[in-house]
Amino acid sequence: MERPPDPPIEPQDFQARKWSYFPELLVHLTLVVACVLGVIFGLPWPDLPGILGLVIPRLVGVLGTAVFGYASWNVVRLLRDPRPALQITGEGVLNRTYWATTTLVPWEEILEIRNTRVTGALEIVLRDPRAFRDRQTLGPRMFMRLGSLLGRPPFLIFLPQLKASRREVFDELQAAHSAKELTALREHRLLGESDESA
Repeated sequence: MERPPDPPIEPQDFQARKWSYFPELLVHLTLVVACVLGVIFGLPWPDLPGILGLVIPRLVGVLGTAVFGYASWNVVRLLRDPRPALQITGEGVLNRTYWATTTLVPWEEILEIRNTRVTGALEIVLRDPRAFRDRQTLGPRMFMRLGSLLGRPPFLIFLPQLKASRREVFDELQAAHSAKELTALREHRLLGESDESA
């Protein structure tokens, strides 16, 4: 007897608290101003001989201006984006809770959803964080790499940006993930049974 298909995951959208992006934007813009001033006047730097003392601090300032300018532009883009900050679909999770927005994370790549020691964040544990990171555009890829160097989990959902409680978000992610795992387990068993009967 053929088993009826599992019910599809009900898509869940969590809207953004737009005001929560402003502190992040303010930090980035402050750093942009500091880097621009560094390009003009030079940054405090250990004594370097000759032309290196002039070039290297200003080069760092230019690089910082580019990085934090890009981050600021992305935060402004999120402020203007009418789409939800977090979407849970039958295909996976799309997270727009911070400036380094990544592509959709398929359920097949998600190992578990868990609480984290990072204040106001949940972690999506990836089966292969490096492979996922390498598929991203430059900004998110750099952000994820920097996070891993600092010992931070590579993929976080920042809760202050969402119009929902930690419990609501965690429960919806857990329920969707469990449903996908159950479907995969049933499909695996059915595949095993069909192989045995063949």
